[in-house]
Amino acid sequence: MAGGLIYCVDGGGTKSRARLVDAAGTSLAESEGGPCNPSTGFDRAVATFNALWRQCAAAAGLDAEELGGIVLSIGAAGFYVPAARSRFLAAIPQFAKTVASSDGYAALIGAGSGKPCGLINIGTGVAGHRLWPSGVSVQRDAWGWHRRRPRQRRLARQKGAAPYSLSDRRHSSAGRPE
Repeated sequence: MAGGLIYCVDGGGTKSRARLVDAAGTSLAESEGGPCNPSTGFDRAVATFNALWRQCAAAAGLDAEELGGIVLSIGAAGFYVPAARSRFLAAIPQFAKTVASSDGYAALIGAGSGKPCGLINIGTGVAGHRLWPSGVSVQRDAWGWHRRRPRQRRLARQKGAAPYSLSDRRHSSAGRPE
């Protein structure tokens, strides 16, 4: 019964989603969970993945231990770090075949249906992606940029190297700590 099924996971830095589909793309089960980024929280990422799989398997009437013929397609935050990706994939159940990429690359391929395009992802982090006609993809990440940039400006101001900006004044007037 499990042959020809594809278990798809969008493993985000904050929230994750999973869907089990048949070969025609018909959804058999869906589930949602917490973060699935092995680079920033390995144990939690594995636990989230396992919970998502158990929920989908149960909803589809499958035994979660019987993985024969099921393909795993996962795009997860932090998968651009090869060591984290390899360690994570070794720690989860072993499906018949696994196709793994970063969540950003998976979004890029999905947005353009595999054709050349550009995409800016805004979620827990921010990333820009471009798929060129040659098949080469380029990714620029800014995970945590929205937290680092204000600190960089504060340090520059403290050293007298940068003036206060309008956003600095707005944050100060709103009572946000500098």
